[in-house]
Amino acid sequence: MTAAILDSHPGKPEQGTLVDMVFRSTISPWGIGSFRREDGTLFCVTCDFGKTVLYEEFILYGERLPDIKGGDFEVSQFTSYPPRSINAISGYLAALTSADRSFTVKLVAHYGEDTIDLLERSPDLIGDAGIPPLVTSSACSTA
Repeated sequence: MTAAILDSHPGKPEQGTLVDMVFRSTISPWGIGSFRREDGTLFCVTCDFGKTVLYEEFILYGERLPDIKGGDFEVSQFTSYPPRSINAISGYLAALTSADRSFTVKLVAHYGEDTIDLLERSPDLIGDAGIPPLVTSSACSTA
């Protein structure tokens, strides 16, 4: 699989948060994603992503070919995982569960960085954050 990455460091993994799917093929897992690095800079990647969720964090391994600015980034492997940033968790949960963003913001404000672990282990505690029961059952069944 090949990915085009702008302003990357050759031979090093790129790490970033998926902030936009610019394009997604309707017949394959191929797409163009926009990522934000921890320093706030953006870069674009094209590859076979599979099913992605906005605000997932990615580590993309590979090298730029040819080794020039704007060259293709040949991906040998990538890993994705839920966001670590408190600011990204509510967007991730809204994209994952289709819950209203106002509810996920309230949930993350109440439980902080432990929100995702809480959803996986004790979804019955979501009501303690003031989320209505109908929204709670929808979010729990999707997560």
